[in-house]
Amino acid sequence: MIGFVLALVVFFGLAVFLRAAASRENPTFVTFVPAQMHALVTTKSSKVTDATKGGGNVVNVIHAIPGKRLDKSPVDPMNWHYKDGKEPRGLLYYLLGIQFIWLFRYLRLNDVRTFRFGRKDVESKYSIMAKSQQTRYVFFSGQHDVQVESAETVGILKVNLLFNLIYEETYPVRVRLRTADPYAVLTMMVTRLVISKVGGTDPKLLIAEEARQQELARAIQAIAPVVEEQLGIKIKKVTLADVAFDTSTQELLELEIRTRLNNEAAVAIAEKDKSIQILANDADADRVERVIIPAARDERTVAVRVAEAYERNKVVTTYAPGASTMIPLAK
Repeated sequence: MIGFVLALVVFFGLAVFLRAAASRENPTFVTFVPAQMHALVTTKSSKVTDATKGGGNVVNVIHAIPGKRLDKSPVDPMNWHYKDGKEPRGLLYYLLGIQFIWLFRYLRLNDVRTFRFGRKDVESKYSIMAKSQQTRYVFFSGQHDVQVESAETVGILKVNLLFNLIYEETYPVRVRLRTADPYAVLTMMVTRLVISKVGGTDPKLLIAEEARQQELARAIQAIAPVVEEQLGIKIKKVTLADVAFDTSTQELLELEIRTRLNNEAAVAIAEKDKSIQILANDADADRVERVIIPAARDERTVAVRVAEAYERNKVVTTYAPGASTMIPLAK
């Protein structure tokens, strides 16, 4: 009975010790790997992300990715990759949730840089934000947003495009070691492809027609095998999240529309003034034809004109030869 109690105490003491060791910021023997993450195991500890200033060779990869197992059959660790399946685990993993790093083994510190469409906690406006993490545990999957600005289209009109890429790091060693910044390389590959595709496209059709937008997203999806082979990143889904004219093009189009509307308004006003003048001329011609000419033929023309002026103005004027004024007569 005493032996059983002692064994139980030793077991729980060991469990507490291992879990405490696994909870360290830089674990050395055992660790907890967060869900959907993986970590590279090296032969030397490092406190900086610059591999030239510390860190040893990569000898293993540990992970906690549901439904995936790591195929380490290739001799070159760069070619280790995830497959569908269940990773074999030890008893302590199921009892304590820990994974062994083993003696004189450490977790590599990585610098993961991506771009993500989002907002800060204190802001309400969404925008592209640079995300930079120095971590020993890297997400197996995530999102990387690519913003292509001022891409020239037909007619030298420029558009801004925002793509959302859902990815998986299927080659965990390759993605960390082949290039210094794999997501920067991915951004350049996507940007170059987009520029070549939209160069011969009518921007108004690209903005208005969903079929053209989907065609552009499929073109990026088509380079997924090349991206995975070169960078170790598998593109799972591409979505064109936003497309719009850039600022200078928008201002140019707005100026064009304003100018056209102003010209149309000026033409309408001129046509209206012309119609009014024509009506006035017609009225004058009618008055001359029906009033002035018949009155002029009569010897009482002057009397008629005076009477007409009085009826209109209630004032009679007389003309004095040699003077420069018309003198009103009393009512």
